[in-house]
Amino acid sequence: AQYWAAIEALDNVIPAEVQTTLNLDLLNLMKRGTIWFIEKSGRDLNVSDSVKSFEPGIAALAQSLHTYLSDDLAASVDANAARYEEQKVPAKLARGVAHLEVLFAGCDIVRIAQRVGESVGDTATAYYAIGARFGFDWLRETAQRISSDNEWQTMAVSAMVDELYDQQANLTGRIIDTAGGAAAVKVVMEAWEESREHDVSRVNQTLQDLRRADVIDLAMLSVATRHIRALIEG
Repeated sequence: AQYWAAIEALDNVIPAEVQTTLNLDLLNLMKRGTIWFIEKSGRDLNVSDSVKSFEPGIAALAQSLHTYLSDDLAASVDANAARYEEQKVPAKLARGVAHLEVLFAGCDIVRIAQRVGESVGDTATAYYAIGARFGFDWLRETAQRISSDNEWQTMAVSAMVDELYDQQANLTGRIIDTAGGAAAVKVVMEAWEESREHDVSRVNQTLQDLRRADVIDLAMLSVATRHIRALIEG
């Protein structure tokens, strides 16, 4: 609610198209969050219970979010905030909206933390470290930069981004289980990778090839997601 009010207060202060973009960012997060809860809970969804269960963890994560992000992801958030500030959006609002995209993962982080009995902070640290290590952050950002000529392509990009979020959550949960706790993830990561050397090597090679490519399309990204899926399921 505070974001809606802050954006509305900028009438005749910032360009109307900038206000529209801010509002669309909020609407998009709400839509994705709603879909996430419906998909994860199905017919058992109880909105009131879900809010009570997730709100404390999401609030704690939002308060210290920047401390958990990888350097590249933090730089991306800072760049997005700077772009808004250049358009006369107040710094606090610009940073808050810029954090929304990465805060969407908070639903997965809190869910994992509840399942494994770990703190949201330790789980977030593991989640974002795994995201950086296996290229999830870069893959999502790359997918979102792909131009869409029609609604079908837009939906395909959205589905790709959602799949990458699901894969990162699944991989994080699996590695935490293997490590025996979120705090130990970084310690056991090397041994975990060695035990899956073939799949890890294939993911690494695919990411290197993609980063060197002049043009990237969804078909190329789908190869990466398939290899990551094999790593998770292997």
